[in-house]
Amino acid sequence: MKYLTINNRKIAFDDEKNLLSVIRKAGITLPTFCYHSELSTYGACRLCVVEDDRGRVFASCSEVPREGMVIYTNTPKLQHHRKMILELLLASHCRECTTCHTNGACKLQQLAQLDPLTGLLNKITLKYQTQQVLSGLEVGDTLITSGT
Repeated sequence: MKYLTINNRKIAFDDEKNLLSVIRKAGITLPTFCYHSELSTYGACRLCVVEDDRGRVFASCSEVPREGMVIYTNTPKLQHHRKMILELLLASHCRECTTCHTNGACKLQQLAQLDPLTGLLNKITLKYQTQQVLSGLEVGDTLITSGT
């Protein structure tokens, strides 16, 4: 039996193939978008990033757990990284959520509503809609706002 430390808790592990498996075994939930336990490790979405005791940030799904590792899963640095990653995913995603057949069952929408990212999807959608309205205006058009 080997041990590593996650969020100041000593966690035992045996033959888990990646750090994400150890983290989940410890009862800690990390957001993932591209990871599936039955497929090969891909690590593309980077939402499962963790930070080690030296400040290095890396994807937990593609890191092999090692004896003595010290890992943090929810630091301000990680929250910032995840927010930026999610913003990039949403920015390049189809913006037709209201007419999409997976609306309400979309994993990207679910991730966008997670704390501390609550409301991120709404903010990005509002920003996009504002850009669409403003791009349709011509010089001399009057814009009336609600003041909020």
